[in-house]
This record gives sequence, C-alpha cells and structure tokens, in this order.
Amino acid sequence: MSLKFLMEDFVNQLSRFGQILSLRCMYITALSSFIYAGLAKNDLLSFREKLLVNQLLTNIPSPVRVDVRCGQLYELAFKIINVIDRIIFDEKTIELIEGKADLSHVLKILSKELGSIQYVVLYDCLSVPELLTIASYLRTEGYQTIFPQLYILNPLGLTRFITKQVLVTEATMEDVLKTIMSSLKAIKGSLIREIDKKLHDYGFDLREFIRNVDIEKVVSKCKSYAEEGSTLVMSDHGYDIFYDPRGFYVSHGGIFMHQEPQTILNFSKIAPIMITFKR
Repeated sequence: MSLKFLMEDFVNQLSRFGQILSLRCMYITALSSFIYAGLAKNDLLSFREKLLVNQLLTNIPSPVRVDVRCGQLYELAFKIINVIDRIIFDEKTIELIEGKADLSHVLKILSKELGSIQYVVLYDCLSVPELLTIASYLRTEGYQTIFPQLYILNPLGLTRFITKQVLVTEATMEDVLKTIMSSLKAIKGSLIREIDKKLHDYGFDLREFIRNVDIEKVVSKCKSYAEEGSTLVMSDHGYDIFYDPRGFYVSHGGIFMHQEPQTILNFSKIAPIMITFKR
C-alpha cells in the first residue's frame, strides 16, 4: 500500500478518538504509535516499553493506549515506517531521478494537478507525526484533508538542501515560501518555525522536545487558512528519533549529542504534503 493511503488510514483511525483526546494528547498518541512501531521494528520494544509508557503515555486514555501499543494505530505506524524506509533507502536513486528531491519539479506537478491553491503553510522541520496530528485534528473539526501521492525527498535532512534550490543569493525559507506561492498562485502564506526552533532549543531529549512544542500554534495557521480556502501544507524536512541507554533523542541532519545511538525513526529525509480546506 502507498504512503498516501497508509497516512489516510492513520488519520481515519486517530480522528475516531477526537471526542476523548485533546489536541495535545492526539499529538502524543500519534508520536507514541510511531515510536512503539519503531522500537518493535528494531527488536527493542520488550526492553524499552516501560520507559516509553512512563515518558509519554501516562495521560492518554486507556482505549487509546491499547491502540498505540498493539492496535490499528500501531499496525499502521509500522507499515508507514516500512514504506518510508523503502523510499529513502531501497529506491533512493530512482526517486531522485524522478525529481522528488527537486523543488521545481514537485511544484510543477502540484501546479498541474491542483491548478492553483489559495494559501500555503510552510513548516521548518514538520515531520510525519505532526502532519498526521494536524490532519486528524482538522478532520475532527470538519475540515477535509487530502494527501497527494507526491512528497519531497531531502537526502541531507537539512534546510539548506531546499534553500539552495531557490534562485536567490543566500536564500532563506522565506524565499522558499515565496517560490511556492508564486508557482501555485497562492494569495497568502506563512512560514512556521515552531518545530525546528523547539528541536534546537530542547534538541536531543525527546520528552523535553514534545513538552515544549506548541502543537496548538502548529495547527492554528492551517486552521485559519483552511477556513477561508484551499491550503497547501509543506515542509523542508522532518526529524529522526534515536535511542540509547540514556533515553530517546530527536535530531535531523545526522547531528548527535552522544555517540551515535540506534535509529528508531528515520523521517528527516522525507516531507509529505497535504491539502486541506473546510468542507
């Protein structure tokens, strides 16, 4: 099954818990599902489950906790991890040749498929768990969310891989946003640095990172734009999650505080895309 359909299934399942989960708990639920699946994939779950429960799941309602640990969310997360690993490793050369690491190529395809959109929200370091949280929450609020087959590959997992593709001297993410808006004829757009900023402020320690990400801020701009019209949600890269005996860590671009730990989630090299609008 493709990444698009797996993400849609994940959103369908997570949004079913919308009546008993706050946005914050929805975020922790999404992220925990992927960490559980990543630990299981690396044969670490039986050794580290207690640490994960104590750090992340203490405030999650019991029915949701079961789904995270052994239910549909867990199973879908496991499948998504496998598909992403296959994309960025097994088919990396093919994908690059196809142009999914080429911003202009991606925008050309989006322009052909969408015609134009009204708004753009560009995130610095939006990863798969956050995008799925945004989509699930918006779904519970009556918004439509669509994942194109398209995604962006970032082999470095760093912002500069994208900014160097913009034909501006010393281009920034603001220039990337302007390029996207111009290509898709958007009337307005915003750059949100919340996730990348928090990663660099509280980097490496996963629990501190999650505690300090303002997920409401991450969602709010999508919601306000989607209320008015079709909104494209994009990012330059995601982040990776690692484990060593000290605990769980988050980073992107291969930067480590300690001796290189074991990779649990390898999401920094891919940035899925979403379109959302009010039904």
